[in-house]
Amino acid sequence: MIVYLDDYDHVDDYDHVDDHDHVDDYDHVDDNDHVDDHDHVDDYDHVDDHDHVDDHDHVDDYDYVDDNDYVDDYDHVDDYDHVDDHVDDYDHVDDYDYVDDYDHVDDHDHVDDHDHVDDHDHVDDHDHDHDHDHVNRSRLRPYHSCPTIQGMLRSLPRSRPSFVVNRPSTDTKIHKTRFPNGLTLILKEMHAAPVTAFCVWYRVGSRNEHLGITGASHWVEHMMFKGTPRYNESDMDRMVSREGGDRNAFTSFDFTTYYETMPSNKIDLAIELEADRMLNSTFKPSEVASERTVIINEREGGENSPGFRLFEEVQAAAFRVHPYGHEVIGHMSDLKSMTRDDLHGHYKRFYAPNNAIISVAGDFKTDEMLRKLKQHYGKLQPTKSVPAVTAHEPTQVGERRVIVKGEGATNYLMLAFRAPNATHEDYMPLVALDSVLCGASGLSFFGGGTSNRSSRLSKTLVDTGLCADIGGGVSPSIDPFLYSLVGTVMSGQDIANVERTLWAEIERIRNEPVQKADLDKALKQTRAQVAFSTETVTNQAFWLGFSEVIQDYSWFTTFLDRLRKVTAADVQRVAQKYLTRDGVTVGQYLANGLTN
Repeated sequence: MIVYLDDYDHVDDYDHVDDHDHVDDYDHVDDNDHVDDHDHVDDYDHVDDHDHVDDHDHVDDYDYVDDNDYVDDYDHVDDYDHVDDHVDDYDHVDDYDYVDDYDHVDDHDHVDDHDHVDDHDHVDDHDHDHDHDHVNRSRLRPYHSCPTIQGMLRSLPRSRPSFVVNRPSTDTKIHKTRFPNGLTLILKEMHAAPVTAFCVWYRVGSRNEHLGITGASHWVEHMMFKGTPRYNESDMDRMVSREGGDRNAFTSFDFTTYYETMPSNKIDLAIELEADRMLNSTFKPSEVASERTVIINEREGGENSPGFRLFEEVQAAAFRVHPYGHEVIGHMSDLKSMTRDDLHGHYKRFYAPNNAIISVAGDFKTDEMLRKLKQHYGKLQPTKSVPAVTAHEPTQVGERRVIVKGEGATNYLMLAFRAPNATHEDYMPLVALDSVLCGASGLSFFGGGTSNRSSRLSKTLVDTGLCADIGGGVSPSIDPFLYSLVGTVMSGQDIANVERTLWAEIERIRNEPVQKADLDKALKQTRAQVAFSTETVTNQAFWLGFSEVIQDYSWFTTFLDRLRKVTAADVQRVAQKYLTRDGVTVGQYLANGLTN
């Protein structure tokens, strides 16, 4: 994503996203995810007693190597057919509208039973919030400001072998309701460990900005940690960390999210803190001024990254009308000119129960959780109206090309194609296409993943010495976005020749049907990755809430079902439809001192 999760206490060490770590001296965090670190304490040792290790004998099949990467081929994936049972142990869903006594009807929607939660060590999932240097450096991905299925999956922390899979539970259900003030609630009980993740999602991101206030959503996210009349910044951090909790936030194109992962018997604190700051954050002028410096430093840090600079130019060229054309961090001119009233007005327009979703996953009782949420959120006043995004990007009718020149000793090549939104029928075939071209994909927000050494593009570009690595990503988004391919050009190689070779592979997948064995392998790899990447209660809460932002939670729970239905003909069809010369924006980053 660019899931902007910023490290407030180490902004001078702004380690950017995108896994271009081998370039110069800057470090990247996967897929443009800026990780907001608010002095959280990783204190979940007490959950270790709940590790389920007795069912994990199969983990030897993973052939873990010393650097914790999974084997490149994934040939063992044929032994992973149990993943489908592990992920798809469906329970019926109670999907009901709120009434005072919480009556509901059973719509018999199916949900994935991922009650194998590995939140005994959930804070390890977020260690990159504190140290961006340990991210997966094995491959280069597009520098996106919104989540990609591939990028989010590959950024997932690798599970320890003994914790890959826990025994599934049969008591998992998803409950969805809506309060009269418009607040949507999605609750999933998962009782494998005494841990609960609590997330509040606001339907506001850089998509909801215009020139003059670009970066406002991300800046508001910073201000939400500065306190309310009831709790100041140090109070909130101290109270959560004292109870062994973890809290953070991230901003993307389509949303802003705040979360706490706590021992289950302490989750009331998260409920109370989030309810308080939904409507009562203060935005003191002195704190707005101090955060201006922090965010400008953050922006300047990004400008030191070739990946950031290249994608920002490609993004701006690809979108002439839609606000997806600017980065989540915002333009420097807007960061210097925005006022406290601009930010507070943005907050008041979008931070309200009728523009919010609460997703909760973990060890709790649904009826009890509903009562608590009603107590703290049921009487919050909704905003009168939420401004709609009405911009529609016109059809692109010819190739666009940008060249960025800058410091460094490495050239980069990016091809960004038009792509449908996450709810379009072509989205899943594009996920499958990317798995064939670039390697297995799945679902995750943070850390880890697999290598792509057996993928088509890796064999063609990396194994031949043309590129150091190659990656792709298709972002699940509310409005149509981009499918991007990014290559790191090897020293001494001609970037024009790399582009010709890449286009030859694109023409191949457009003109020749993918072999069934290749597609089956790619989809099996993806299913395995989905199982890994949705193990924790935190990731479960993330994906339930995120899916509700872009459509509804069934986007997540039906992910594997829809993936299974993709055929080789579907892959070829979307390749022919989207991977076109007239619909591409080509970007080249040319390092100073290199002639190619």
